Amino acid sequence: MTEKRKRINFVSILAVAVLMLISSISGFADNISLENAGKSQKESSQILSVIDCYQKDYFSVIKRNDMFLQTEDNKTLNKDRKDLNKLYKKVKKQIKNKDYLKKYNDIQKRYAKCDDETDTGMKEFAFRNYMEADKLLNEVYKEVKSKISQEDFTNLTKSEKDWLKNVKDYENVYSSMDYGTIGTLIYYEYKINMTEFRTLLLMLYL
Repeated sequence: MTEKRKRINFVSILAVAVLMLISSISGFADNISLENAGKSQKESSQILSVIDCYQKDYFSVIKRNDMFLQTEDNKTLNKDRKDLNKLYKKVKKQIKNKDYLKKYNDIQKRYAKCDDETDTGMKEFAFRNYMEADKLLNEVYKEVKSKISQEDFTNLTKSEKDWLKNVKDYENVYSSMDYGTIGTLIYYEYKINMTEFRTLLLMLYL
């Protein structure tokens, strides 16, 4: 065999070996990708189960005495508030993304107290609070959507429908009652609270 043919055979063998190595590496990378995707999907499924449990507990607390729709304090409502605070703390402890949690806490601090005690001032204050809370909810929602798979997002959407049904049920009770001039403040109180809690639940994905 001439030196030229030996060189050609060696190059051919080397080329085949390189192709086999590339194929092997590609297959290995695919397996890693699939494993990670499976793990991510499993984690997302677990998070959604936790969210569903928390939202069930949430509506169980606020609906048992329609706590946000009452105009007078009593021992029963105080217990409801304590149970709701405990639920909030449970959720917050599991949130890993501290940046979004900080944004949430900043809104809480800004709207902890209304200095304007006039009817108009309190309504405007409550409206601004709701708008900021809703803005953060939409921001977190978009972030979650960008991080989870389409299948996980579809499952989240199904869960969202159950949430909205419970919200609608609460609104129907509110609409059936006559509050007079304080009706707007009561409306914003429960809307803000529901928005805040839903935001915290979605943060569990982040």
